[in-house]
Amino acid sequence: MKVVKCKDIQIEPTLLSTNGQQLPPGTLTGDQARLDISARSVWNVLERAFFDVRVFHAPAPTNATKEIPAMYLAHENEKKRSYNARVIKIEKGTFTPLVFSTTGGMGLEAQRLVKKLAQKNGNTNWTAICRVSVLY
Repeated sequence: MKVVKCKDIQIEPTLLSTNGQQLPPGTLTGDQARLDISARSVWNVLERAFFDVRVFHAPAPTNATKEIPAMYLAHENEKKRSYNARVIKIEKGTFTPLVFSTTGGMGLEAQRLVKKLAQKNGNTNWTAICRVSVLY
């Protein structure tokens, strides 16, 4: 089996300073802001991709009134509000929030990443990989 190798993988990479640049409300602009992972050549050749991981507990009382798909979307959108503009404007990269549930599911953006990595490995049955990956 072919193994995908991304380049320049970093854990909690230091982000460039915003230097007072105007960013949308809700964007984290502090110099101590960190994302969980960055790597090159994930989505496009040599492009730097940033990822931030969130794991939530669907049965929590705060989620009692929400449908499961809405929970994933809310967490993805919250991460995008916090980081997307900064990554695009300052880092000149892409941002993907990776949202997972303690009950074994994953958000649409995480599924998209798993699908992309599966395709890079020549595996067309990416849905099986999604199901297996949430079990372990």
